[in-house]
Amino acid sequence: MGEEVLRKIAQARARARVRRHVWPLLHLRPGGFLWLTIAGKRLQGWVVIDMDAPIITAASKKQGVAATWKKSFGFHPLAAWCANSRECLAMLLRAGNAGSNTVGYHIEYRST
Repeated sequence: MGEEVLRKIAQARARARVRRHVWPLLHLRPGGFLWLTIAGKRLQGWVVIDMDAPIITAASKKQGVAATWKKSFGFHPLAAWCANSRECLAMLLRAGNAGSNTVGYHIEYRST
């Protein structure tokens, strides 16, 4: 394995170590773990991953920026958030002209 792969593995292990420590502590909160309530129904036992593609504008020419569909200039990253804890799980930096619902990006994202 190359250095880049080993670095990614180390980062993943560090995040997993933090989650193994913090998430059990969340159960000790007065309200318990951060279960979501959607449309009046509590989703106990569900960890929800929210995928989003926000537009981040850039004031100057930077690597990877491009014109967005809103006619601004910047980035259009693909992000994965844990909706329960509002924790950012991962992010893929993409050019501003990247589509928000492009299957190719989701497949690329899943494999990284």
